[in-house]
Amino acid sequence: GMSDSETFAIRVNNAPTPPTIALSPDPAYTTDDLIAVAIGSTDLDGDSVLYQYQWFLDGTLTSFTNPTISSSDTNKDESWTVRVTPTDGYQQGAYAEATILVSNSPTNIDSISVTPTQPNVVDTVTCNVSVTDADNDPLTETYQWDNATTGLSLGSQNTLSLSNAIASPGDIISCTYSVDDAQSNNSTSAVVYVSN
Repeated sequence: GMSDSETFAIRVNNAPTPPTIALSPDPAYTTDDLIAVAIGSTDLDGDSVLYQYQWFLDGTLTSFTNPTISSSDTNKDESWTVRVTPTDGYQQGAYAEATILVSNSPTNIDSISVTPTQPNVVDTVTCNVSVTDADNDPLTETYQWDNATTGLSLGSQNTLSLSNAIASPGDIISCTYSVDDAQSNNSTSAVVYVSN
């Protein structure tokens, strides 16, 4: 006739629903941080929902567990996938994923100028250009000199002798610089007036 009893608690829990994920910016370049925003998970028990992040680079799990990946950790043509798993503190719900491809950053032309700034018809002018390429791509650079006053094409080097270019006082001389990183092209121009 002996008996015994024990009391214990049972939690009946519903896992949170999968979130909706937005990756920004889109498109993403090598100069951009990748930011994952997860929203929309619901919990039928009314528990607070937290999100756990995992990042995959070209399909391989990395050690990154924050919502943001710094641009210093990405390179062009890489495929980044974020996996976001919701949890209510008791149970994980089904995860959701989003993927983005890091695009090539166009070469930036930081500055362009022609020196001297007030040349005469016997001077040699130089097209001075400063560029940066976030991807460290090999660059193809071209120069084009024109006499905007006469419409003549004058040369394709970074320097130009005005005495050989048939320039006259008052002419407008332009240098057009183009740079190509094999995936994008950028160009800009600078002008000077030939003095007397």
